[in-house]
Order: sequence, then C-alpha cells, then structure tokens
Amino acid sequence: MCDQLNNWMDDKTCSDFTPESQVAPLDPDIFQVANFCLPWGASIESWSVNQDPPEVNSFTFMLTNEAYQKLYGVALTFYEPYIEELDLHKCYCLGVDPELINSRSSTDSVNHEYDPNEEAIAKRQRHFLASRVGDRVIGVTKTLCILSRWSFTLPFSNFLGFLYSRCLLSNNLDNIPFERYLGYFLFEIPFPDRAIPSISVDLCAAPILIQRPDDTNASSSR
Repeated sequence: MCDQLNNWMDDKTCSDFTPESQVAPLDPDIFQVANFCLPWGASIESWSVNQDPPEVNSFTFMLTNEAYQKLYGVALTFYEPYIEELDLHKCYCLGVDPELINSRSSTDSVNHEYDPNEEAIAKRQRHFLASRVGDRVIGVTKTLCILSRWSFTLPFSNFLGFLYSRCLLSNNLDNIPFERYLGYFLFEIPFPDRAIPSISVDLCAAPILIQRPDDTNASSSR
C-alpha cells in the first residue's frame, strides 16, 4: 500500500482535486477554531528527566454558527521538543538553569562513560532528549485538527493518531511525506454512501474504517 500511495502521489497535488470553482466559501466562524483545538492554550512546559513525557490527547468538539450549521472537529494535541532560545524569564518560569542553556550544545558532543541512569533517561525521553537542559526537559504543545460537516469521530481520530506516529515523531523512518498521506485521505478516499456504506482505508497496515453516518449527524448546510 505504501508503494502504491507513493507512486500515485508523485504526479498529484492538492490543487488537482480541488478546482477553484468547486471550493466552498470559508465560513467566518472557522477562524475561531484554534480556541477549540487547544482548549488549555498553547504553552511551553518542562518536566523532570525522571518523569515520562506528557501523553497525546484526542478530543472532539462541535461548532454551530448563527444559521445553526454544524461543523464537527477532531483534534489531537501533543508535545514536541522545544529547542529555541530561552530568555531569563522563560528559564525562571520553567525551572531551568540559564547557565546550562549556553553550554547545552557543547556538552552534548562530549562522550561520557556508560551510565545506567543516563541510559534509562534516554529510553524514557526518546526524541525529547533534544530539548533536555540539565535535569529538565522542555516541550511545546502542538495540535492537529480535522473539520468536517459530517461526524466521523473515530476514523478521524485514528487517522490523526496515524499521522502523528508515522510522520511527526522525530525517530520515524517513513519516506512518504506528511502531505502525501493527508492529500490521499482527504481527496482520494470516496465518501461512503448507501451503495457502499463502509470503506476501509489501508494505510500501511493501519486500516481505518469509515462508515456512512446517520443523516441526523450531518450539517444542515449543503
């Protein structure tokens, strides 16, 4: 399936599937969606090297505009290593020693003797080691979100989880870009209808089942 997807996407772009004449006007309320994708707000956080990194969270929401048109959202929030420069104020808020910021790049290249504690930290923090400062690890919140006029909660949640694990983890070995998976799923997979009420999407041994939703779960707009 991966090879087929790679070959199919070689000559395709998003513009191939969305002619300008068929693009629906953007609802002004759509610009408020960021408030729902990160309900706790965007933040930079730190945790001890002896603690597990924060878990990935998936949740749903529904937007309704003044015309009672519904828009269903599925969001996946996660953390990425924060490797940008930190000023004194951020260091104070995060509990990070500012003197270790400047020495971080030089100490990373030094070869240390085997330390079982350091090995345990490396296994626990994995790709977050890139943002380690002393005994603290720094991460920043990010989110992925899909909006639809139909309620596809479970398949969208599974697809976002697939994108995160397959494309966004720093240690992934996938040679298919993030945009190719996204374009394939959104533009090529047919919408389930009465003739074919269930569609199985096989993304490299990660099947996602899309079933036709009830008409009552659809937006009132067409």
